[in-house]
Amino acid sequence: VGVWDRVWWPTDVSAWAMSPTPPNDIRLVMDVGQALRAKSLPALAGFWLGQAALNPPGAEAAQAQFLRLLSRLFDRPVPAPRWIQASSWGRDPFSRGAYANLTTEAPPNPRALWQRPWGRLVWAGEHTSIDFPATVHGALLSGQRAAGQVTRLLR
Repeated sequence: VGVWDRVWWPTDVSAWAMSPTPPNDIRLVMDVGQALRAKSLPALAGFWLGQAALNPPGAEAAQAQFLRLLSRLFDRPVPAPRWIQASSWGRDPFSRGAYANLTTEAPPNPRALWQRPWGRLVWAGEHTSIDFPATVHGALLSGQRAAGQVTRLLR
């Protein structure tokens, strides 16, 4: 994730997918401000997908790769970010690369199904977020939703 003083990229779309060149390069870039509906947040996030996500480069190399990719993607020099951070779920001993993914066999609108209590059991996590799947803020918001459901179930 990189944060800049101002938006310098096109704002007519909120995400860009790239073919992997080289193969282990970042493949998806997302406008974080648009995704969070916080237009005043000038931030972009880059993601490795598939096997590349399990073994991304270290933090410094990842940051350099992200800036190079942005320069190629937008065909211009990239201004220096105010802040940049890289993380790797693949190296996290607790998640070990966990990621939710819907298959083509998934029922229609499965996230809405996962948001409903199943008896006294409620689900939370990024995989249940309709608006923000696969994100930390989707997980946070789903936890708040689930806490409200538990409160109502206990009344």
